[in-house]
Amino acid sequence: MKKAVIVDFDGTFVSINSFEFFYKELAISALKEKNIDLFAFLFKQITLRKLRLIKHCELKKRTLHYFFENELNSFVPAFVNKLHEFVNESVLSICKDYKKNGYAVHLCTAAPELYVKPFVDSFDVKFDDVICTPNPHEDCEWKENLLERKKETTMELLSQRDEQLSVLITDHHNDLPLLSVTKEKNLLVNPSSETISILKDNQIPFEEYGR
Repeated sequence: MKKAVIVDFDGTFVSINSFEFFYKELAISALKEKNIDLFAFLFKQITLRKLRLIKHCELKKRTLHYFFENELNSFVPAFVNKLHEFVNESVLSICKDYKKNGYAVHLCTAAPELYVKPFVDSFDVKFDDVICTPNPHEDCEWKENLLERKKETTMELLSQRDEQLSVLITDHHNDLPLLSVTKEKNLLVNPSSETISILKDNQIPFEEYGR
């Protein structure tokens, strides 16, 4: 059975929260293009979120629905180019080393397929597979690829590929379900004190990188 590395995206492969960056860049684009309807929509949704009247997943869902309903796909290429500026070169190097040593390397994230797939397609180092939050479709239930759901989709992929989870690279305790799976190594990239504390409380072994 081939060994596999699972790499988180936000705060790990890239140094930022990509959806927050996407939201801000989309708002800036709306202002530049004088798209008042789009800017008003974004302003309303972020206000609802700041007031805690909607959850983050609902904000993401509404934004994605609006994006596709209004055919804003022309925004994606420029945004993907900007994302390249935030790639964590150290994590990229780790991924390359694991691939050289025969591991499969998969990207698994809660970030939306909307820009994750184009980002991966435009990248010079190819992942063996990618799991992300799907684009919303009317004929299926939309779920954010996060927490237990992220573990489920990851383990399903590895089962289909007859691979074993050997290394997890992440920055955040949101990945606790995957961190809890027995494996060779949990590698934490620039983890917060809170994340370290939670892993220690749960007696989950890990190595720190870049903190």
